[in-house]
Amino acid sequence: MLSEMFEIEHAYLRSRWKRVQRFMKDYYDEIFENGSIKDKEPWEKKLQNALQNRLEPEFQLPENSTWHLIIDKNERKADAFKGYLDEDCLFLEEKSESDF
Repeated sequence: MLSEMFEIEHAYLRSRWKRVQRFMKDYYDEIFENGSIKDKEPWEKKLQNALQNRLEPEFQLPENSTWHLIIDKNERKADAFKGYLDEDCLFLEEKSESDF
C-alpha cells in the first residue's frame, strides 16, 4: 500500500512538472520572440492550469491499482464527486433563512 501511494504521488508530480516545463518553454519563447510579455493575464491562467493536480495521459496509473479517484477538486459542484454523491445531497446553492 505504501509503495502504491508513492507511485501515485510520483505520477502526479511528473504530470505537473511536465506541464510546468511546457509553460516555461512557451513563456521563454514568447519573451525571446517579442522581447517582453505585454499582457500577463493569459500567462497567469496558463500557469494556474499547469499547476492543477491532475494526471497527464502518459502518467496514468496501472489497471491493477487499488486507488480510485473519489473527489476531484479541479471539477465544480457535483462533477467533483465523480457520481458518488447525488446533487440532492450537496449544498450547491446558498439557502435562504426560510428554507431552514
